[in-house]
Amino acid sequence: MGGLAFVTQPLELRRDPLAFYERLAREEGPVARFRLGPKRLVLVSSADAVAEVLMNDLDGWMKGAGNAPLEPLVGEGLFLAEGDTWRRKRKALRPLFTREHVQGLEPIAREEAVHLLDRLDVHASTGATFDLHAEIRRATLAVASRGVVGTDLFAERPELGGALERMWQRASFFMNAGGPWALDLPLPKNRRFREDRAYVDAAIAEAVARRAGQPELVDLIGTLRDSAELRDEIMTFLLTGQECASIAVAWAAVALARAPAIRRAMVAAADAEGPHAPAVQRVVRESMRAYPPAWMMAREPRHEAGFSVAGEHVDAKTIVLLCVWNVHRDPAIWPDPERFDPERFAPEAPRRPKLSYLPFGLGPRTCIGMTLATMLAELLVAEIHRRFEVAIDDPPIVPDPGMTLRPRGGVPARVTRRS
Repeated sequence: MGGLAFVTQPLELRRDPLAFYERLAREEGPVARFRLGPKRLVLVSSADAVAEVLMNDLDGWMKGAGNAPLEPLVGEGLFLAEGDTWRRKRKALRPLFTREHVQGLEPIAREEAVHLLDRLDVHASTGATFDLHAEIRRATLAVASRGVVGTDLFAERPELGGALERMWQRASFFMNAGGPWALDLPLPKNRRFREDRAYVDAAIAEAVARRAGQPELVDLIGTLRDSAELRDEIMTFLLTGQECASIAVAWAAVALARAPAIRRAMVAAADAEGPHAPAVQRVVRESMRAYPPAWMMAREPRHEAGFSVAGEHVDAKTIVLLCVWNVHRDPAIWPDPERFDPERFAPEAPRRPKLSYLPFGLGPRTCIGMTLATMLAELLVAEIHRRFEVAIDDPPIVPDPGMTLRPRGGVPARVTRRS
């Protein structure tokens, strides 16, 4: 790699990360090495190689420095925990995310879907443009809060959503700045971050204290007893537990607004079969294929001797970036990958490599909230489009590759009631 590339790569990466990673994979292959300042990185873009790393989680790999920007938010919650701590927490939390328990949460999700539809009714009556993604996030945050602490903290404390969002955006800055060390700088935004974190922590502590006398409720507070653990796990699920669902619903709305035939077929199926009709499931799956919420995952070799991926040795202290975006847009696996086509997931569709679809990861650290996120996304996609026609004006909405793959600037939309 020449000196000029070393200088220009960070600029290209900041300007358009997705294009940079696409080009790197195209020019350097499925396992591409590069540097950012003193950091050594490896970009992994093939389905087989990504699966090789994820299936060896816990043994050969750890979360490492690539995930450090989340530490000021979620501490040692399940998302960042390692080793025996991770095993203990995963075992303790698993009962809250079984299919049976998630089915028990669907009435809560349906109630929040009704509240969302009521808000969209108000927007429909005015005809004004509004941020559909923000409204969707309001619903998914309410479900997450009621599911993990037994109450909607965001209804009780209207300022809480803004505080969490500012913390999320600041953590994205930490990621681009190379780590949470930037939080130590004497900057006004860092002071606001600490104020927001203290406010959120106080809200969580109040919810925990209120629930202390109700051990019969089955949620995070009833499952974990240690206060520090509770804070970290509640933050983890408030920040990340609903993120995949809200992003999938938002991108599905963008895609369906530009594909009226697909929308009509999906709505007809949802009207006839309910919100979890196969046609709705396929739309949600294709949304997470085209715009994977967890578009990039980071790992480091666990041991000083390093580890291998796709036959190439990776030294310790090297950040390995697993590019789900590239895997989900590999034309050898997904023909015409730019096209939104839910029928890729129809039973009669051509077979593809088993491990080529990974919106929730793979292996032992597969997202524990996968079933909940999928249920919630299907429900909201179906109910929004059964009730409303969604119009989205130009210019095209583009992805914002931060810690997740949100629509940049939200989803400016107008809705009209279906007749």
